[in-house]
Amino acid sequence: MSRIKKISSKQRQILNQWHKLRLKIWDTRRHECENCGTWLPEPPLPINFSHYLPKGLYKKLELVEQNVDLLCPKCHHQWEFGDKTTMRIYDPEREAYLKRMDKTL
Repeated sequence: MSRIKKISSKQRQILNQWHKLRLKIWDTRRHECENCGTWLPEPPLPINFSHYLPKGLYKKLELVEQNVDLLCPKCHHQWEFGDKTTMRIYDPEREAYLKRMDKTL
């Protein structure tokens, strides 16, 4: 029998903010992969939201809209595990901008 791990109030707050940010992004952007253009079905899935700079390394950017892309599962997987430099969304200037932003937050 497995037990469900309780989450802290801070973790719950971050999850709620992340959910609100995903809804905001979904409501303000075209429902298509920002890399390949594939149409994304409703309702949006968590796999459709990808951090440009990983939230594990850039905690301050976890809830920053400019650090989140809408991607299809195939492109999301490539972004996480493949060669990012071959992807249309790869932008060294954006990466530098986000890294500067991370330092100022």
